[in-house]
Amino acid sequence: MQVASILRPLLMVVLCASAFPATAQIIDPEFNPSEPIRVVYRVHVGSSASAFAGGFRAPRGTNENLLALTSGAPCISTSPVPGTAWVSMTADRGQALRFAQRHLENRRSMARQAVYIYAIRADATFISVPGAFYSAIDAAREWRAGYAPVHATALEYLLYTRPILGEQAVVSRRVLPTSIISGTPLWIEGNVLMEGVDIPNGSYIAADTEASRVVPDELLPNLLPPNAIASSEAGAQGSCAMSCDRATSASSFSSDDEIDYAAQCSVSDAMSPLLFDIIND
Repeated sequence: MQVASILRPLLMVVLCASAFPATAQIIDPEFNPSEPIRVVYRVHVGSSASAFAGGFRAPRGTNENLLALTSGAPCISTSPVPGTAWVSMTADRGQALRFAQRHLENRRSMARQAVYIYAIRADATFISVPGAFYSAIDAAREWRAGYAPVHATALEYLLYTRPILGEQAVVSRRVLPTSIISGTPLWIEGNVLMEGVDIPNGSYIAADTEASRVVPDELLPNLLPPNAIASSEAGAQGSCAMSCDRATSASSFSSDDEIDYAAQCSVSDAMSPLLFDIIND
Protein backbone atom coordinates (compact mmCIF):
# COMPACT_ATOMS: atom_id res chain seq x y z
CA MET A 1 0.00 0.00 0.00
CA GLN A 2 1.33 3.50 -0.82
CA VAL A 3 2.28 5.62 2.18
CA ALA A 4 0.38 8.62 0.78
CA SER A 5 -2.89 6.72 0.77
CA ILE A 6 -2.51 6.20 4.52
CA LEU A 7 -1.16 9.64 5.45
CA ARG A 8 -3.89 11.62 3.66
CA PRO A 9 -6.80 10.28 5.70
CA LEU A 10 -4.65 10.47 8.84
CA LEU A 11 -3.99 14.17 8.18
CA MET A 12 -7.71 14.80 7.71
CA VAL A 13 -8.53 13.10 10.99
CA VAL A 14 -5.86 15.10 12.84
CA LEU A 15 -7.13 18.40 11.41
CA CYS A 16 -10.73 17.53 12.26
CA ALA A 17 -10.05 16.06 15.69
CA SER A 18 -11.42 19.09 17.48
CA ALA A 19 -14.78 18.55 15.77
CA PHE A 20 -14.96 14.86 16.65
CA PRO A 21 -17.41 13.91 19.42
CA ALA A 22 -15.71 12.30 22.39
CA THR A 23 -17.34 8.95 21.63
CA ALA A 24 -16.55 9.02 17.91
CA GLN A 25 -14.49 5.85 17.99
CA ILE A 26 -17.56 3.82 18.94
CA ILE A 27 -20.42 4.28 16.50
CA ASP A 28 -23.64 2.51 17.34
CA PRO A 29 -26.36 4.22 15.27
CA GLU A 30 -29.82 2.93 14.51
CA PHE A 31 -28.64 1.45 11.21
CA ASN A 32 -28.81 -2.30 11.67
CA PRO A 33 -27.00 -4.37 9.00
CA SER A 34 -29.07 -7.40 10.00
CA GLU A 35 -32.40 -5.67 9.28
CA PRO A 36 -33.57 -6.46 5.72
CA ILE A 37 -34.24 -3.62 3.29
CA ARG A 38 -37.07 -4.93 1.13
CA VAL A 39 -38.80 -1.75 -0.06
CA VAL A 40 -37.17 1.55 -1.04
CA TYR A 41 -38.55 4.86 -2.30
CA ARG A 42 -37.72 7.28 -5.08
CA VAL A 43 -39.06 10.70 -6.12
CA HIS A 44 -39.49 11.32 -9.84
CA VAL A 45 -40.94 14.18 -11.91
CA GLY A 46 -42.20 12.09 -14.85
CA SER A 47 -45.51 10.34 -15.26
CA SER A 48 -46.25 7.02 -13.60
CA ALA A 49 -46.89 5.51 -17.05
CA SER A 50 -43.33 6.39 -18.09
CA ALA A 51 -41.83 4.94 -14.91
CA PHE A 52 -43.88 1.75 -15.13
CA ALA A 53 -42.79 1.29 -18.75
CA GLY A 54 -39.10 2.11 -18.52
CA GLY A 55 -38.06 1.90 -14.89
CA PHE A 56 -35.21 4.12 -13.70
CA ARG A 57 -31.60 4.38 -14.77
CA ALA A 58 -28.76 6.91 -14.59
CA PRO A 59 -27.22 6.78 -18.08
CA ARG A 60 -25.24 10.01 -17.92
CA GLY A 61 -22.65 9.03 -15.35
CA THR A 62 -19.96 6.41 -14.84
CA ASN A 63 -18.73 7.31 -11.36
CA GLU A 64 -19.37 4.58 -8.76
CA ASN A 65 -17.79 6.57 -5.93
CA LEU A 66 -20.24 6.80 -3.04
CA LEU A 67 -18.07 9.45 -1.38
CA ALA A 68 -18.75 11.73 -4.34
CA LEU A 69 -22.44 10.85 -4.31
CA THR A 70 -22.95 11.68 -0.64
CA SER A 71 -20.96 14.93 -0.96
CA GLY A 72 -23.11 16.24 -3.80
CA ALA A 73 -20.16 16.43 -6.22
CA PRO A 74 -22.06 14.85 -9.17
CA CYS A 75 -24.82 17.43 -8.79
CA ILE A 76 -22.48 20.39 -8.73
CA SER A 77 -20.31 19.20 -11.64
CA THR A 78 -21.11 20.80 -15.00
CA SER A 79 -19.86 17.78 -16.95
CA PRO A 80 -22.02 14.64 -17.24
CA VAL A 81 -19.02 12.32 -17.56
CA PRO A 82 -18.06 12.20 -13.86
CA GLY A 83 -21.71 11.95 -12.88
CA THR A 84 -22.80 9.08 -10.72
CA ALA A 85 -23.57 5.69 -12.22
CA TRP A 86 -26.25 5.09 -9.61
CA VAL A 87 -29.99 5.48 -9.37
CA SER A 88 -30.54 6.83 -5.87
CA MET A 89 -33.32 5.88 -3.47
CA THR A 90 -33.97 5.74 0.26
CA ALA A 91 -35.18 3.07 2.65
CA ASP A 92 -37.09 5.74 4.61
CA ARG A 93 -40.35 6.93 3.03
CA GLY A 94 -40.36 9.96 5.31
CA GLN A 95 -37.02 11.07 3.88
CA ALA A 96 -38.38 10.77 0.34
CA LEU A 97 -41.47 12.81 1.25
CA ARG A 98 -39.34 15.58 2.78
CA PHE A 99 -37.14 15.53 -0.30
CA ALA A 100 -40.22 15.83 -2.55
CA GLN A 101 -41.61 18.71 -0.52
CA ARG A 102 -38.34 20.63 -0.68
CA HIS A 103 -38.16 20.07 -4.43
CA LEU A 104 -41.75 21.24 -4.98
CA GLU A 105 -41.22 24.31 -2.81
CA ASN A 106 -38.17 25.22 -4.91
CA ARG A 107 -40.22 25.19 -8.14
CA ARG A 108 -43.47 26.86 -7.11
CA SER A 109 -43.26 29.29 -10.05
CA MET A 110 -43.08 26.50 -12.63
CA ALA A 111 -46.07 25.17 -14.53
CA ARG A 112 -45.43 21.53 -13.69
CA GLN A 113 -46.14 21.11 -10.01
CA ALA A 114 -46.61 17.39 -9.33
CA VAL A 115 -44.04 14.69 -8.64
CA TYR A 116 -44.42 10.99 -7.82
CA ILE A 117 -43.05 8.92 -5.00
CA TYR A 118 -42.44 5.32 -6.05
CA ALA A 119 -42.32 2.26 -3.84
CA ILE A 120 -39.74 -0.17 -5.23
CA ARG A 121 -38.90 -3.76 -4.38
CA ALA A 122 -35.19 -3.89 -3.59
CA ASP A 123 -33.05 -6.83 -4.69
CA ALA A 124 -29.42 -7.94 -4.44
CA THR A 125 -28.32 -5.38 -7.06
CA PHE A 126 -29.36 -2.60 -4.66
CA ILE A 127 -26.68 -1.44 -2.21
CA SER A 128 -27.29 0.20 1.14
CA VAL A 129 -25.02 3.26 1.33
CA PRO A 130 -24.67 3.08 5.15
CA GLY A 131 -24.03 -0.65 4.74
CA ALA A 132 -21.21 0.09 2.29
CA PHE A 133 -19.64 2.55 4.72
CA TYR A 134 -19.76 0.06 7.57
CA SER A 135 -18.40 -2.70 5.34
CA ALA A 136 -15.43 -0.48 4.46
CA ILE A 137 -14.93 0.47 8.11
CA ASP A 138 -14.82 -3.20 9.10
CA ALA A 139 -12.36 -3.94 6.28
CA ALA A 140 -10.15 -0.99 7.24
CA ARG A 141 -9.92 -2.08 10.86
CA GLU A 142 -8.46 -5.38 9.65
CA TRP A 143 -6.23 -3.95 6.89
CA ARG A 144 -8.33 -5.55 4.14
CA ALA A 145 -9.17 -4.47 0.58
CA GLY A 146 -6.44 -1.80 0.46
CA TYR A 147 -7.69 0.03 3.56
CA ALA A 148 -5.93 0.85 6.83
CA PRO A 149 -7.35 1.66 10.30
CA VAL A 150 -6.97 5.40 9.61
CA HIS A 151 -9.46 4.98 6.76
CA ALA A 152 -11.94 3.53 9.25
CA THR A 153 -11.51 6.59 11.47
CA ALA A 154 -12.01 8.94 8.51
CA LEU A 155 -15.16 7.12 7.38
CA GLU A 156 -16.53 7.23 10.92
CA TYR A 157 -15.96 10.99 10.88
CA LEU A 158 -17.95 11.29 7.65
CA LEU A 159 -20.82 9.37 9.22
CA TYR A 160 -20.90 12.04 11.95
CA THR A 161 -20.64 15.06 9.65
CA ARG A 162 -22.99 14.06 6.83
CA PRO A 163 -26.63 12.90 6.95
CA ILE A 164 -25.65 9.48 5.58
CA LEU A 165 -27.30 7.53 8.36
CA GLY A 166 -30.40 9.69 8.39
CA GLU A 167 -30.92 9.57 4.62
CA GLN A 168 -30.70 5.77 4.55
CA ALA A 169 -29.75 5.95 0.87
CA VAL A 170 -29.87 2.87 -1.33
CA VAL A 171 -28.38 2.82 -4.83
CA SER A 172 -28.64 0.61 -7.89
CA ARG A 173 -27.45 0.85 -11.47
CA ARG A 174 -30.99 0.36 -12.70
CA VAL A 175 -34.51 -0.16 -11.41
CA LEU A 176 -36.47 -2.53 -13.62
CA PRO A 177 -40.12 -1.70 -14.38
CA THR A 178 -41.15 -5.01 -12.83
CA SER A 179 -39.56 -3.93 -9.53
CA ILE A 180 -41.73 -0.81 -9.16
CA ILE A 181 -44.63 -1.58 -6.85
CA SER A 182 -46.61 1.64 -7.19
CA GLY A 183 -46.48 5.39 -7.62
CA THR A 184 -48.24 8.13 -5.67
CA PRO A 185 -48.63 11.72 -6.92
CA LEU A 186 -47.47 14.49 -4.60
CA TRP A 187 -48.10 18.22 -4.76
CA ILE A 188 -48.06 21.32 -2.58
CA GLU A 189 -51.38 22.82 -1.52
CA GLY A 190 -50.79 25.98 0.44
CA ASN A 191 -47.78 24.98 2.48
CA VAL A 192 -48.82 21.36 2.91
CA LEU A 193 -47.52 18.36 0.97
CA MET A 194 -50.49 16.44 -0.38
CA GLU A 195 -50.61 12.77 -1.43
CA GLY A 196 -52.92 11.54 -4.16
CA VAL A 197 -54.31 8.09 -4.83
CA ASP A 198 -51.74 5.31 -4.99
CA ILE A 199 -51.35 3.94 -8.53
CA PRO A 200 -50.39 0.24 -8.66
CA ASN A 201 -47.99 -0.95 -11.36
CA GLY A 202 -49.72 -3.64 -13.39
CA SER A 203 -46.39 -5.12 -14.52
CA TYR A 204 -44.93 -5.44 -11.01
CA ILE A 205 -43.57 -8.89 -10.15
CA ALA A 206 -43.60 -9.75 -6.46
CA ALA A 207 -40.60 -11.64 -5.09
CA ASP A 208 -38.84 -12.25 -1.79
CA THR A 209 -35.76 -10.07 -2.31
CA GLU A 210 -33.77 -7.48 -0.38
CA ALA A 211 -30.96 -4.98 -0.84
CA SER A 212 -27.32 -5.81 -0.12
CA ARG A 213 -26.41 -4.51 3.33
CA VAL A 214 -22.92 -6.00 3.54
CA VAL A 215 -20.60 -5.28 0.61
CA PRO A 216 -17.89 -7.84 -0.30
CA ASP A 217 -14.29 -6.68 0.01
CA GLU A 218 -13.65 -6.95 -3.72
CA LEU A 219 -16.32 -4.35 -4.49
CA LEU A 220 -15.45 -1.82 -1.80
CA PRO A 221 -12.48 0.01 -3.43
CA ASN A 222 -14.66 1.12 -6.36
CA LEU A 223 -17.43 2.32 -4.06
CA LEU A 224 -15.25 3.98 -1.41
CA PRO A 225 -11.75 4.48 -2.93
CA PRO A 226 -9.08 4.51 -0.21
CA ASN A 227 -7.18 7.35 -1.87
CA ALA A 228 -10.33 9.51 -2.04
CA ILE A 229 -11.48 9.15 1.56
CA ALA A 230 -9.62 12.31 2.65
CA SER A 231 -9.86 14.15 -0.69
CA SER A 232 -11.81 17.30 -1.45
CA GLU A 233 -14.77 15.12 -2.41
CA ALA A 234 -14.83 13.57 1.02
CA GLY A 235 -14.64 16.98 2.64
CA ALA A 236 -17.46 18.55 0.65
CA GLN A 237 -20.43 19.94 2.51
CA GLY A 238 -23.96 18.60 2.39
CA SER A 239 -25.55 15.61 0.80
CA CYS A 240 -28.06 15.07 -1.96
CA ALA A 241 -27.97 11.39 -2.74
CA MET A 242 -31.51 11.31 -4.08
CA SER A 243 -30.90 14.11 -6.59
CA CYS A 244 -27.41 13.34 -7.81
CA ASP A 245 -28.04 10.85 -10.59
CA ARG A 246 -29.27 13.57 -13.00
CA ALA A 247 -30.33 11.16 -15.72
CA THR A 248 -31.86 12.51 -18.92
CA SER A 249 -34.96 10.39 -18.38
CA ALA A 250 -36.64 8.62 -15.48
CA SER A 251 -34.65 10.78 -13.10
CA SER A 252 -35.47 12.63 -9.92
CA PHE A 253 -34.88 15.73 -12.04
CA SER A 254 -35.12 15.43 -15.81
CA SER A 255 -33.28 18.61 -16.81
CA ASP A 256 -30.40 20.57 -15.34
CA ASP A 257 -32.25 23.89 -15.12
CA GLU A 258 -35.07 22.65 -12.91
CA ILE A 259 -33.24 23.20 -9.66
CA ASP A 260 -30.14 24.76 -8.14
CA TYR A 261 -28.20 21.57 -7.45
CA ALA A 262 -25.47 23.28 -5.45
CA ALA A 263 -28.07 24.72 -3.08
CA GLN A 264 -29.96 21.42 -2.98
CA CYS A 265 -26.82 19.53 -2.00
CA SER A 266 -26.05 21.94 0.82
CA VAL A 267 -29.24 21.05 2.68
CA SER A 268 -29.38 18.03 4.96
CA ASP A 269 -32.58 16.01 4.89
CA ALA A 270 -32.47 15.12 8.56
CA MET A 271 -30.23 14.90 11.57
CA SER A 272 -28.51 11.57 11.92
CA PRO A 273 -30.00 9.24 14.57
CA LEU A 274 -26.48 9.12 15.98
CA LEU A 275 -26.53 12.85 16.68
CA PHE A 276 -29.82 12.47 18.51
CA ASP A 277 -28.14 9.85 20.70
CA ILE A 278 -25.31 12.27 21.48
CA ILE A 279 -27.74 15.07 22.38
CA ASN A 280 -29.77 12.76 24.60
CA ASP A 281 -26.64 11.70 26.45
